[in-house]
Amino acid sequence: MQYYSLVVKACVVIPEGCVGLPTLAAMEQGIPVIAVRENHNCMKNDLEELPFEKGKFFIAENYLEAVGIMTALKEGVTLSSVRRPLADTVVTCGQDESQVEKEVETKGAGLPRFARNDRGLPMGQVNITTNPRTRRRTTPSTGLGANRWDK
Repeated sequence: MQYYSLVVKACVVIPEGCVGLPTLAAMEQGIPVIAVRENHNCMKNDLEELPFEKGKFFIAENYLEAVGIMTALKEGVTLSSVRRPLADTVVTCGQDESQVEKEVETKGAGLPRFARNDRGLPMGQVNITTNPRTRRRTTPSTGLGANRWDK
C-alpha cells in the first residue's frame, strides 16, 4: 500500500462543473478538491482544465465515493492503491532488516514503522531453523517440528 508523505486535513467538495472562489482558493493553496458528478447544476465548466497540482483534483460519481476519497486522503493512502485496476503486489522474502529500515527512511516521514513481533522481527516474518539432532525444521515461536519438512 502506498502512502502520502503528508496527511491531508482539509478538502473542498463541490458539484461537478462548479467554479467559484472556494474552488479557486483551494487550487491556489494546494487544498484537494473533490468534484461530485451526481450533483447536477447549471454550470458547465471543465474543472480538469484548471491548473491543479498533481493529486489535488478528484472526480467522484456520488457523495458516498467522495467520502471514501476524503477518508483515504485523511489517512494518507493514495487512491491508486484502493482503486481498480489494482497494481501488482510485490512480495520480497529474506530481505535484510537494515535494507528494510533504509527503504522506510528514503520513502519519507509519513510512512508507518514496521510492527515487530516478540522476536523483534517485522510482523509476518519467522526464522526457520533446523534442529541438528532431529534434522527437522522448527520455528522459534512454537518449537514444534513439521514432518513435511523432514529431510
